[in-house]
Amino acid sequence: MEANPLAKLNDIIATPLSGHWPLSAAATLMIAALIVSLCALLFICIRRWQRQAPVRAAQAELKALPGQVEISQLNTLIKRCALAYYPRSDVASLSGKEWDLWLAPYQNREQQLAWQALSARQFTPSSTVNKEEHLSLIHHTLSSLGKGKTPC
Repeated sequence: MEANPLAKLNDIIATPLSGHWPLSAAATLMIAALIVSLCALLFICIRRWQRQAPVRAAQAELKALPGQVEISQLNTLIKRCALAYYPRSDVASLSGKEWDLWLAPYQNREQQLAWQALSARQFTPSSTVNKEEHLSLIHHTLSSLGKGKTPC
């Protein structure tokens, strides 16, 4: 009887599976670019959030005001927010028509007219207004003041 012919064969030695590391140079560069992009995006978002802090504070204060407010309170709120972004010498001394003209670039035409009418009533006996009626005007003006500006 002949010996088993399979006994003469060498066993197949399986090599270990290749791992995922080290990555190829292209994959490493893509991951590095992704990490740098995410860090840059995070940095930009944090800076924007910090720049908008005075606007957020003013809007929170506006929300906390009672339903009936004096026009001078709304005016003071906007001016304090403006002082956070612009030099005190440019903003603090403004009042009346000068203040209305200074605010004009931050409002559209309808809002300018509404603000001028509101501002004209500021020192009259009927200087109390419903906050809800003018909420969108104030929010838009506050948001426009801080758009693209860094607080002083």
